[in-house]
Amino acid sequence: ITAGNTGNAFALNPTTGALTVNGPLSFATLQKYLLNVQVMDSGGLTTTGQIAVEVDPLAVKRQVWTGISGNALSNLTSLPTYPNSPNSTSYQNFFEAPTNAADNFGQKLSGYLRAPDTGNYTFWIASDDEGELWLSTDSNPANKTRIAYTATATASREWGKFPTQKSATISLTGGKFYYIEAINKEGSGGDNLAVSWSGPDFGQVILGAPNVTQFLYNHGGPVLNDRTITVFNRDDTVATLEAKDWSDPGTQVTYTITGGNADGAFIIDPLTGVIRRNPAIALLPVGTRVLTVTATDNGTPALSDTAAITIQVQKVGLKREVWTGIGGNTLAELTGSIKFTNPPDFTGYASGFQVPGYSDNHGQRLSGYLVPPTTGTYTFWIASDDEGELWISSDANPANKKRIGFVNGWVNPQQWGAQQGQQSVAIALEAGHYYYIEALHKNGSGGDHLAVAWQGPGINQGVIPSTSLEYPDNLRPGLQREFFNSSSTTKWVNNPSTGQMEWSTATANLSEGFAGTGALNGNSAAIGLGNWGASTAWNRNNGVASKTVSGDAHALLPFTPQPGYVYTLSVEIDPTNSPASSDWLAVGFTSGLSTNSALYTQTFLFPNIGQSWLLVRANGSSDGTMAAFASALANPVNVSPALTPVGTYDTVSIVLDTRAPAWKSTYYLNGNLQATHNHPGALSIRSAGFSSYGNATGNVRNFRLTSTGTGIPGTLVNAKAVPLSEENFSERLTGYIIPPVTGEYTFWIASDDDGQLLLSTDENPANLVPIASVTGHVAEEAWDISASQKSAKKQLVAGKRYYIQVNHRDGINGDHVTIAWEGPAFGRQVISNAYLETPSAPADRTLLKREMWTGVSGTTVANLVSAPVYPASPA
Repeated sequence: ITAGNTGNAFALNPTTGALTVNGPLSFATLQKYLLNVQVMDSGGLTTTGQIAVEVDPLAVKRQVWTGISGNALSNLTSLPTYPNSPNSTSYQNFFEAPTNAADNFGQKLSGYLRAPDTGNYTFWIASDDEGELWLSTDSNPANKTRIAYTATATASREWGKFPTQKSATISLTGGKFYYIEAINKEGSGGDNLAVSWSGPDFGQVILGAPNVTQFLYNHGGPVLNDRTITVFNRDDTVATLEAKDWSDPGTQVTYTITGGNADGAFIIDPLTGVIRRNPAIALLPVGTRVLTVTATDNGTPALSDTAAITIQVQKVGLKREVWTGIGGNTLAELTGSIKFTNPPDFTGYASGFQVPGYSDNHGQRLSGYLVPPTTGTYTFWIASDDEGELWISSDANPANKKRIGFVNGWVNPQQWGAQQGQQSVAIALEAGHYYYIEALHKNGSGGDHLAVAWQGPGINQGVIPSTSLEYPDNLRPGLQREFFNSSSTTKWVNNPSTGQMEWSTATANLSEGFAGTGALNGNSAAIGLGNWGASTAWNRNNGVASKTVSGDAHALLPFTPQPGYVYTLSVEIDPTNSPASSDWLAVGFTSGLSTNSALYTQTFLFPNIGQSWLLVRANGSSDGTMAAFASALANPVNVSPALTPVGTYDTVSIVLDTRAPAWKSTYYLNGNLQATHNHPGALSIRSAGFSSYGNATGNVRNFRLTSTGTGIPGTLVNAKAVPLSEENFSERLTGYIIPPVTGEYTFWIASDDDGQLLLSTDENPANLVPIASVTGHVAEEAWDISASQKSAKKQLVAGKRYYIQVNHRDGINGDHVTIAWEGPAFGRQVISNAYLETPSAPADRTLLKREMWTGVSGTTVANLVSAPVYPASPA
């Protein structure tokens, strides 16, 4: 046999030429084989021929009992040899016996019926003489019931002679086996027996193969083809698979992912074959994934097929919003349309900064965040058909966007230099910052396209890739990032006694500041403990001792802000003066050099040389409780927020934003904005601190000066802190982690230089314990260099908040810190934004309160509000 022997079904004896089968053949799998056979004689001459082998199904069993007089079925069924010892047994394709075969015999046709589809079926019987049709509720003959019969003879295939020949409508399940039999007694004269049926999608036909078999065998397995699918990492539905079972169309197929899904990122509906993103995972892992999916039918035995489903997951870079049915080719016709004020007709995704054509008479907006990989100067271009505009913000706030490029009329795809307005000016951007970016596009008729390119440090002109773009909904505060650049020798080191990373000094603080809590008395001299309370005095992190105090008391740090950062200066105060006092406490920046002293005295320091400072009056006066000054006593803003009672602390803070040429100061009490100063340029700042004036007294604590270089002041989107291009700094990341499912989680840290990861048993920072650390440095996301980088397994509860903290110290030559985790439903990955909250996020995330009043008749709001139970007594 040289060809056609599918599945090696046949064997050919090379000597005798005998053709035999190697095993059972399935009529449903392959009905006909065309075997090419070569014959060679002893002289070496050959010839070939083709043999057609047809496979007949073993479908309907016919059993015959002979030599029985009478024409009643009881003459057959009362025989001692019925039903087990027929005189002859044969097999045929259909439920129809030979016509006019003999006299005085009885016969039975039987088999297992398998409905092709789930639905309603009807059966008929015709016979000469008496005949009955029986159907079981399953494959067990013991459960059969009579569904149709003939009391006397009918002609061959005469279906409508008696009403009893037709069954009632019977519901069958596709792919399920049902035992079926027809019995008939022939006396003399003509004879016949036949059964027909009809179903959900076919009319009346003779019952038989391939829907009837002699064994509960599976006609053939489902066929599931390999597929390649491209999706975005934010997509919920990935693909719908469909396995075809041509031999048994009604069979139930069950789908299972059997490989390539170790992290559990994908799930499949076992009945529909729909592959989806696991809801426990916020985003699908970017890259190519090959899943092996097995489709198994419900036959006996069950047969299956396995396919390779290649899924190419693209990172979503931008949101794409499309408004359709807007004529014209100018942007004014888009932005001036009433439709533009309504939700878009289509919302989708774009990977890089280009999209394919959509249709005629539409407008669209691509929006998101640009995240430059390197600090430097960048140039942008836009190309579109028809008109287009490119906008970028100075930060993450869309309100600060400015148009930097445009297309009038149209240009060819990626034709960057056709019009002068397509190119932006050079724009300075900082690595890791988030900059809101947006492109508007209007198409009239004909072809349409939209793309944006850039060029920057180490980047040749090209379409902006998804690696430098973030979907707009991704930007929410994830972790708080506190940072201070200092050459202080305080840093994280390994404690040999605990094996954990700890600060090298007991009084060290992550920010440059003063350790301890003390009392301030503006007019009293104090040495060490004095009126400063029972602390060990106000010491800087580097251990400078406190000084003798007389007159107005000041505590200052040497500090010079750099452009491109957001600094936060804060202190907690508890003024204890009498209500009539107009003396005050102050916090802010000055233009004067600080001695390297924790405390010293100088009359009217802030009013003389203050640079963005804030005073707080002890319990208020006629001039208000707070006043903010841009410099010295210039541009005062007086406000009167309520301070808390004596014995409790209020937090006063100044946020200094130096990212634009014109610096900006905002002033807060307990996190609430009180005043703003937009400075004409940079401020001359050389120190920062706090003080008490005149007779002002009170308690102070937790003086802090922190800064951040990120696009959103003090926050990270995920658990990866981008390098700051700084040297000799300390930083802390804090916030909450919220597991998606209950189970065991493992954490990793990678940092340069020393780093430490701490996790609380709940949302209380007081319960933080170290769980992983880095000593020295490792490469970015190099998780397995040291055993200390990996935590033990932690049992976490879905939806519960756990306080998390990262301590990081950088020396020189590069910096980074990243945290990863692995959970019950996913493999190791950087902790994404979806599972993080900043420390300021409220513990109660309830959005709305719902109250209901029952037993109130009527349909109007007036019926409700006039009811006696409203509003005091909701049900």
